[in-house]
Formats: sequence, C-alpha cells, structure tokens
Amino acid sequence: MRISLLPLASCLLLAASCANPINLRNAEKYYSAALQASQRGEHEHAAMLHSRAYGNAKMGGAPDAGLAMTMYGYGRELALLGEFEEAESLLTASLELQREVEPFEPLEVIRRASVLGRIYLDTGRPKLAIPMFHEVIGHADGLPEGDISPADMMYVMKDLVAAAQAAGDGADLRGADSRLAALLAEHGDVEPGFPYERFTPSATAARRAADPGRAPVVAE
Repeated sequence: MRISLLPLASCLLLAASCANPINLRNAEKYYSAALQASQRGEHEHAAMLHSRAYGNAKMGGAPDAGLAMTMYGYGRELALLGEFEEAESLLTASLELQREVEPFEPLEVIRRASVLGRIYLDTGRPKLAIPMFHEVIGHADGLPEGDISPADMMYVMKDLVAAAQAAGDGADLRGADSRLAALLAEHGDVEPGFPYERFTPSATAARRAADPGRAPVVAE
C-alpha cells in the first residue's frame, strides 16, 4: 500500500542527547536525495545514497524509528534492483525494529510487511509470503475506515490468493477467496491509484535496463 514517507527529520529529532547531530543531518540529506533519485528511476544511485543515509543514522545514534526508516529505504532500493539477499536482511531487520517502536505505527509495519510479502511471492517463496500478507491484513483491519482504500485491500488479497494457490494452502486460499469475493461484490474490481512495485526477474531486469545511470554523488 502507498503510505507517505514521514520526513526523516521527524524521526531523528527524537534522538538521544548522545547522538551526533552532524551524522544525523547527513542521514537526512542522503535520505532525501535518495528518494529523489529513486523517483527519477536512478535506482543504483538511490541505493548508494540510502546506504549512506543508513550508515550516518547508525553512526549518529539515531532512534529506532530513524534506523528502521533508513534500513527500509536501503533494503527496498536493493530489492528493486534484484539484490534480494541483502535487501531481505535489511527489510526484515527494519520490520522487526518497527514492530517495537513506540508509539506503535501500524502503517509503517504494513509498508514493510507488504514489500517483503511481494518479494517472497515474486521470487517463488509463497510460504514465506503468506504470513507477511496476513500481518498486513491484520493491521489494516484495525485501522480507521479510509486509512486503507478498498483497492489496496483487494490488491493484498489477490496476492494472498496467489501465494496460497502456489503454496497449496487450502485453508488460506478459501479464506482469502471469500474475503476477496466480498470486496469485489461491494466495490467492483478497482485498481489502486498507483502501480505497486513487483520483484519478478523480468520486473527487476526492466528496472535495471531503464536506469539512466548514476547521478553526481552528494558531498558530505
């Protein structure tokens, strides 16, 4: 689901008094530059910038919310490039950390679990994808009406159906099919208002092929 990124500064402002403000300012600068590069399709450059944001956040003593955000940005960008081993390690660590952040932010957990679920599904590991989609749905069901659109919920339910079919999980398939049918009956087959990122070999290859190349490095 599309969830607007919180400014990294809002997370870093909560840093402990022992934090290094220079590193934290650099983390915010690199993170913002990485988002802009990613929007331009410069994913290799964006991954490098995200790695610097994460490194500075870690060295600067950023709070858990800031670390989780920089890990997520770096891991997601690596996943977009098909570098799944490191991406999954970062995204899993980000998800585990985000679950413990106080106050609890369900939308942030949803964002991480959704990406991991799609990575697992698109790379042929449906049994790992299923619990991720259940976590997304569980938190989404607890949100106020309107925070998650029907189109977003249908997209997740379709992914859960696909994962359950691929895994041969009859119980999950029946439950997901029933929930998806109810959504379709109420809202029709509406599409999300933006394209969800997919992580199939063809999608990552196309992304790499379209990458215009590295932009100039942002100097510290």
